Amino acid sequence: MAHQGERATLQVPGPPEAAPVLRRDAEALLRLVVESTPGAIAIFDRHMRYLAVSRRWQEAYRLRGEDVLGRSHYEVFPELPERWKEVHRRCLAGAVESCDEDPFVRADGRLDWVKWEIRPWYDAAGEIGGLVLLSEVVTGRKLAEEALRRKHRALLMLTRCTEAMLRAETEEALYAEVCRVIVETGGYPMCWVGAPQEDERRSVVPVASAGDAGDYLATVDVVWADVERGRGPTGTALRTLRPVVGVDFVADPALAPWRESALRHGLRCSSALPLVWEGERLGVLTMYSGEARAFDEAEIQFLSQLADDLAYGVHALQERARRVEAERQRAEALEQLAAEKERLRQSQKLESVGRLAGGVAHDFNNLLTVILSCSEALRRDLSHGQPPDPEDVAEIHAAGERARDLTRQLLTFARKQVIAPAPLDLNAVVRGSERLLRRVLGEQVELHVALEPAPWTVLCDAAQMEQVILNLAVNARDAMPDGGQLSLATANVTVAPGGGAGEPALAPGEWVRLSVRDAGHGMTAEVKAHLFEPFFTTKRQGQGTGLGLATVYGIVEQSGGAIRVESEPGLGTTFELWFPRARAAAAAAAPAAAPAASPGAAGVRGSETILVVEDDAQVREVTARALRAGGYRVLVEGSAGAALEAAARAQGRIDLVVTDVVMPDVDGRALAEALRAHHGVRRVLFVSGYTRELIDHGCVLDRGIEFLPKPFTAATLLGRVRSLLDA
Repeated sequence: MAHQGERATLQVPGPPEAAPVLRRDAEALLRLVVESTPGAIAIFDRHMRYLAVSRRWQEAYRLRGEDVLGRSHYEVFPELPERWKEVHRRCLAGAVESCDEDPFVRADGRLDWVKWEIRPWYDAAGEIGGLVLLSEVVTGRKLAEEALRRKHRALLMLTRCTEAMLRAETEEALYAEVCRVIVETGGYPMCWVGAPQEDERRSVVPVASAGDAGDYLATVDVVWADVERGRGPTGTALRTLRPVVGVDFVADPALAPWRESALRHGLRCSSALPLVWEGERLGVLTMYSGEARAFDEAEIQFLSQLADDLAYGVHALQERARRVEAERQRAEALEQLAAEKERLRQSQKLESVGRLAGGVAHDFNNLLTVILSCSEALRRDLSHGQPPDPEDVAEIHAAGERARDLTRQLLTFARKQVIAPAPLDLNAVVRGSERLLRRVLGEQVELHVALEPAPWTVLCDAAQMEQVILNLAVNARDAMPDGGQLSLATANVTVAPGGGAGEPALAPGEWVRLSVRDAGHGMTAEVKAHLFEPFFTTKRQGQGTGLGLATVYGIVEQSGGAIRVESEPGLGTTFELWFPRARAAAAAAAPAAAPAASPGAAGVRGSETILVVEDDAQVREVTARALRAGGYRVLVEGSAGAALEAAARAQGRIDLVVTDVVMPDVDGRALAEALRAHHGVRRVLFVSGYTRELIDHGCVLDRGIEFLPKPFTAATLLGRVRSLLDA
């Protein structure tokens, strides 16, 4: 055999007499070439009869042991398709044809992939003597390449599904995105996720799908019970918790219930993978192929990994949803709890207000009974021309003083009583109260005092601190009916940021603590909750007003301090009063207490001109009458505007102004400033029945501000007026 260009020729060289020998040599050489060719080779004559065939050809086409020489190729392969015969005819006409990958279905139905080349060979006369077929079975390479493509495709699906799991906010969104990725990246015509139901039929409900299968899911009925419609891949995978492959809708009897619909939608096989997390069935992932036997073992392993990852992602989303729901329920519960607490607080507040109103009404009704009864007796005496009974007058006066004291106690609790804070040594207050305390406590109660050797100074009202100590001591005595020990102690305490376990909520800094400890019967938590409410008392009827501790609370709070109470039934009670240390600058700026009226002030008279400004007609009249009785010339006005007009008419002859703090047009302080600026008035006495007015209008015992709280007597008024005029 020799090649001439693209031609293959068979020639026997040499003289004719040497032909037999040379022919034998040529045949041997031809056999060597045929057997040495890397691929399979066969040589045919023009009638496609085998002239030579290699061992590799016989192995590749499973012809080992058969004597094919001289036989027709079409006899050896009767199933050969017509297209191959057409190729042979073209090549016998001189064409050369080849193919790198060609499917070849064998007689037993198996599929092989073949690489081939067919070309004619020429004899010595230059005529086509037949064909040379070279082929190589590349099924192994083809399968390896396909496996590699599938592996790459599966890895890409895993990657994109993992990305979907990171992005998804809900189960539904995750399922939908995974189905889309499987169809678009994996090349499957359809994919869906089913949710197992615990109904009687154990239905499988589609929750997400993707692909071009149209209404396939609407035409099929899938369950996961062990019945005919539950023995397909999807139902079986859910029931057994194992991957299941339906290899061919045509050939597999188990797929018969879905065969017609599947084939109508171009589906030949399916693979179902359970979504399981810690034994819990979350769902099932089912995908389809248009080819039979499309899912091999390696691909099922990848898809199983995808299903496991998807189950983890779904579980994580469910956990997050549960946490969000738990947080929502917790927030809702806290909101409800806060609302319940607020309702309870309002209820307790109303209860406290009711108790306060009831207590005030009770005490004032008693006082009003005395005032009304005695004033009625006075009117009766006067109508009969009889002189007033001095006892009636005394009772009315005493009732008025008791009403004044009750009002002051309530104002103290409400922290609206005007106080006169001054630098104070609490040790001196305790020592000054000892003699009185021993008389009040009696012989059965032992008083023990432990004082800080060098106490820091505080800013408090001395008289009110004495009242605080007395109230606490009386309370402690009543808590020890059989006697016991009452301890008073002072201490300097530096509070660090965050405070300590035994300290109330205090700002960091230096504080002075006054402790009052008894060995009495103690208190329950319920009693402690109402401890400082006005008129709340645990004493028997007639043994207490319920204002003692309320007064203590008001004084301490108004002094900038705090109270801590420790008490348990049977273990006694400790009151700790905390006061901030007074710095040198603060102590120097502390206002001085207003001078008290002297007992003989009622006899002090004058002749100066006084302007009274009061919007309450009765108070205005009583005040003016008291001043006139003292010999003063009195100008009376009911508003700030009228007062300014009166001052203008007086032309600088006003020696003192007595004014209410709050009036309809202009407040008392603004009026005082206008009178000073425009009319030369230098002395002003403010009066008010509710000291919140002073706080709101900036008049709380500023230097130069003189204040007389309502109610006041004529003697007190005259004394303060004389004191101001003589200053």
